[in-house]
Amino acid sequence: MAKFAFIGTHNTGKTTALWQVGAELKKMGIRSVGLVQEVVRGCPYPIEEKETFEAANWTMLNQILAESDTQLKYKHVICDRSVIDQIIYFENVVGNRQQRSYIRSIAESWMQIRPYNIIFMFQPSSNIPLPRKSSLQWRKEIQEAFTAEPIPNCYVITHDKFEDRVSCVVKKILREITKENEST
Repeated sequence: MAKFAFIGTHNTGKTTALWQVGAELKKMGIRSVGLVQEVVRGCPYPIEEKETFEAANWTMLNQILAESDTQLKYKHVICDRSVIDQIIYFENVVGNRQQRSYIRSIAESWMQIRPYNIIFMFQPSSNIPLPRKSSLQWRKEIQEAFTAEPIPNCYVITHDKFEDRVSCVVKKILREITKENEST
């Protein structure tokens, strides 16, 4: 079973890439891939710059449930965001050490139990419009937080053209799926 995640600051093309990568894999006859949609959009609590502990907890737990449910149905999973995103956003907003430690411990435990084979970190591109709801400064702070500490198995997507981003991700996922299939 292989699991992949698209991470990075908001408005970098992750969601659009998720659907396009899924479509490309299906065109190639790969039907064993399930897609996990971004859960934060369904959060009933304030998010982004106004994120609270309740929002982080809700998002973290729902991300884990969504990944887990999809892993039960499909051999391979691609996630729009990950538990890593939950850590980055929450720690950028909330200073409470106990709350930060709790959120981080859940994420790290989940990644030990169900690790991501490859994490694709999407970088901002001049071809993707700037976020409407949040400031450019906020986006920059989050981007810096994503690159502040090393993330295992992380591949940074820097291609400016969307088609190149998708092509790069599809190739790497195919390689990983092939490698996994050969080892079983």
